[in-house]
Amino acid sequence: MPALEQTHPDSNAKELFELFFSFKGRVNRAHYWKVIIALFLADVALEYLGPLFARIVGPIAVELFKAAFALAAFFPSLVTIIKRLQDCDLSGWWMFAPVAAIPVLVVGSILHLSSFLMLGWIAFGGLSIWLFVQVGFLRGTVGPNRFGPDPLGEAQPAMQLQPAGD
Repeated sequence: MPALEQTHPDSNAKELFELFFSFKGRVNRAHYWKVIIALFLADVALEYLGPLFARIVGPIAVELFKAAFALAAFFPSLVTIIKRLQDCDLSGWWMFAPVAAIPVLVVGSILHLSSFLMLGWIAFGGLSIWLFVQVGFLRGTVGPNRFGPDPLGEAQPAMQLQPAGD
């Protein structure tokens, strides 16, 4: 029976800290979805349990707790999105691509140009959809890239089909 590998408790804490608070490295789609779903479920639980806790501790305390949770969840979700982009060999700055449409929306609003507003909303929606698909559904770069090793492990060679009957 092989000996169990002993790890120092601080190394696990460091790994966890780097996973959620460091912009270095890459994460795969499974990690991304685990973070997004966990934060979504926590938010839903806070919304539904909020009125119950408001009777006990008061509505202001509940709202303060919800705001603190939102602030605490913001940075790890930002890091996770950036690491997913890095997994696809894209800079984390691509996360702000939908923001590029805001000047078009502002000009359209100020000048009352409906065509600018339409163009701005189309650009914003299109860039948002691209970002969602890129981060949530497309596989990252196979093998290492400039942001680190493949989070799914080393690249496997493509399976070769052999002719039958040899």
